[in-house]
Amino acid sequence: AALTLWAATGLGVAADPALLGAAAVLAGLGAIAAALRLRRRARARGRHRDAPGPRPAAAVLLVLAALCAGLASTAVQVHARSTGLLADLDGASAVLVGHVTAEPRPVSRREWESLPRQRLELRLTEVAGRGQAGHTRAPVVLVGPPEWAEVALGEVVRVRASVRATPPGDAAAAVATARAGPTVLARPGGHLAVVNDLRRELRGQTADLPPHARGLVPGIAVGDDRALPADLAAAMRATSLTHLTAVSGAHVAIVLGVVLAALAWVPRRWRAGAAVVVLVALVTLVRPEASVLRAAVMGVVVLAALALGRPARALPGLCTAVVVLLLVDPWLGRAYGFVLSVLATGGLVLLARPWTRWLARWVPRWLAAAVALPAAAQAACAPVVVLLQPAVATYAVPANLLAAPAVPPATVLGVAATLLAPLWPGGAHALVHLA
Repeated sequence: AALTLWAATGLGVAADPALLGAAAVLAGLGAIAAALRLRRRARARGRHRDAPGPRPAAAVLLVLAALCAGLASTAVQVHARSTGLLADLDGASAVLVGHVTAEPRPVSRREWESLPRQRLELRLTEVAGRGQAGHTRAPVVLVGPPEWAEVALGEVVRVRASVRATPPGDAAAAVATARAGPTVLARPGGHLAVVNDLRRELRGQTADLPPHARGLVPGIAVGDDRALPADLAAAMRATSLTHLTAVSGAHVAIVLGVVLAALAWVPRRWRAGAAVVVLVALVTLVRPEASVLRAAVMGVVVLAALALGRPARALPGLCTAVVVLLLVDPWLGRAYGFVLSVLATGGLVLLARPWTRWLARWVPRWLAAAVALPAAAQAACAPVVVLLQPAVATYAVPANLLAAPAVPPATVLGVAATLLAPLWPGGAHALVHLA
């Protein structure tokens, strides 16, 4: 069901909303037919104990229900994005007002530019151009001059920019190019202000570290890799170590593991509830990127099983995460971060255990597991990684094997330093140096 939904949303975001709606109706009718057939079989099984079980019909019902929900959600969201004032401003200059939803990052400058441009994402609230004005909720990618580097997540900004529509299926409704800096209309408040301050404090605590450590510590702790030197970033891409600074399942597992171990004396349900609170806080701190959201939803499924006293199974948890996230945001299915996160997790779930058993014939089991885990994740991600970087890193598994022991302590120390920095800067500084 998860794979069917993924395929449907991945193709659907580039399709006509009317066609998607018609397909959703057909899938819904099929689901109703499967449900009726399942009900008849259940009655027959009540009369005849040797009647066949309902598994095939139940599987068909599940697939069709997921397909119907996915197509309907995609149709509604694609229709909302493809209509409105922004769609009529392709090629025009417009005044945009919106919330910053992704922190600015430098992009490669063109030959005639002396300073690098900044790229960030906005969720628009207002747009005006060609004599028209109106409200919208469209996401756009904005490229602007260096003044945009100081913009913080959650700020409300206004800017005049030239607007270009994106191809169908793109996660952004348009790309806006600005020649001037932003006019900040409102600063972020509430939890966003707290999170921005924490991340800024962490960057300040790492200011006296060597350049590589200055980029790695915030990257491993909270996913802030903007200070990562270009040569180190290139080396990490070549050795498939970029996941270290892209907070994902490993980081979530480490933090939740520490929390659950610290609360081992607390009743099971209270422990699961506290872990959910920590999980929400962690997602807010590291930013809700695609891989983080996938890991968070899986974490909630595992914690729900813990609270109910049932065994947690990784594959159903992964499928649940895929279904939930794609229903909320169909464009995630085309995001490389989401794809790689799901593939890596699937590789660990399906391949790591049998590969460990096979390797354990010749080497100690702990070494077999240490080799099998990165190898399984790398093998599952390889088809997509080759699309991003047309080369095969034969030393990716050894590099991940060597880096693995340093990740848990660096993550725990980095997160602890982030939380401690506003209260005890000296202690946070010591933790940063240890990390």
